Amino acid sequence: MSRSLLTFVICVIGIMCAAKTFSSKILSALAPMKTSNMVQTPANVKIASAVDEQVPLDELFVEGTPRTPVYFISHGGPTFMYPDADFGTDEGAYNTTKELGKFIRNVIAPRFIVIVSAHWQSGSPNLVEISVPEASKASVQRSYDDPLAFGSSDVKVSDERELLDPMENRLIYDFHGFPEEMYREQFHSKTHDGLAQHISDTINDAGHGLESVLVKRGIDHGVWVPFKVAFSTSKDDFNPWDVDVPLVQVSLTSSDDFGIHYKLGQALSKYRDLGGLLIMSGMSVHNLKDISKSISLGKPMPYVHEFDKLLRGILINDNDHRDKLNKLTKMVASSDTRGLFYKAHPTLEHFMPIVVGLGAGEALYGDDRYIIKELYSNESYSLSWSLFQFGNY
Repeated sequence: MSRSLLTFVICVIGIMCAAKTFSSKILSALAPMKTSNMVQTPANVKIASAVDEQVPLDELFVEGTPRTPVYFISHGGPTFMYPDADFGTDEGAYNTTKELGKFIRNVIAPRFIVIVSAHWQSGSPNLVEISVPEASKASVQRSYDDPLAFGSSDVKVSDERELLDPMENRLIYDFHGFPEEMYREQFHSKTHDGLAQHISDTINDAGHGLESVLVKRGIDHGVWVPFKVAFSTSKDDFNPWDVDVPLVQVSLTSSDDFGIHYKLGQALSKYRDLGGLLIMSGMSVHNLKDISKSISLGKPMPYVHEFDKLLRGILINDNDHRDKLNKLTKMVASSDTRGLFYKAHPTLEHFMPIVVGLGAGEALYGDDRYIIKELYSNESYSLSWSLFQFGNY
């Protein structure tokens, strides 16, 4: 095994220790993204101006705008920031995420973004936590000095940089064993206390059996790494903010129950009609234990293709649109597919954002309620990089 391969394997082992729970179709799929609009829009156009101050919610929320889609993105590890890295990235996923960021910034132009990452699970099966920064004056359940505030991201390299604003989201470098420069990477985004509280209230009032609290916490690499690819590459050089609308992270629960997370997506779906954008971050196949084995074989593990085909059949190709959640649940319960599922996902946290996205996509009535588009997919070692769009735009 070469030195670069060995280094990569060691880094992967580091990620495994850090988490307790833990085809290219780009041209045709991105055709509806109005590429000409992206070219014609000046590079210095902001997504919106709401980040400049804590605007009142009645100004942040905008009714009557086109309903936004829901996105699922694959985030990989910190090396995803570098398209020319030897390992741990995917050039096609990088390019698709980059183009998607331009489309979001210049065409959708959301008023705010709500993100659910695989790297934050609450400590309870019915609890959803919402992040706010250290300077927040909101009533919080836990603070930065409480390890439980970090959920599954239990390795915390401090983000000690000077913030641009007290409401800036600090970064959680929840990985170890990587080159030092990765711990100096920066990504600037800002949250909104009122929005975070509104999301928490929405979940508490939804009647789905979920509870929600605010937690003082930064954003983990499942957020800022893919967002750095999506937004930092297209921002105005004179704009210090990588994302210049409020960005709020929402946790998963600690449960492996698909129904609970589908309900979380349903609760969040209302923001699609208020000018907000929902993004889910995980991996369509995520088995770090088999990375070194796959490297030694020199090809993806066989179950990667098999699982991708199964998942695509349920989400994309199944004509019985109204039964997708049930089919996902049966995929885990059935003796025919259970083994395949747990090969692809020994733990469920990287799959669960897909379920949240499904709930958010199907919750609102419309002609595109059951439409899911695959923007990109690629098999790599014991991983699969998929990007999905729930709904039209």
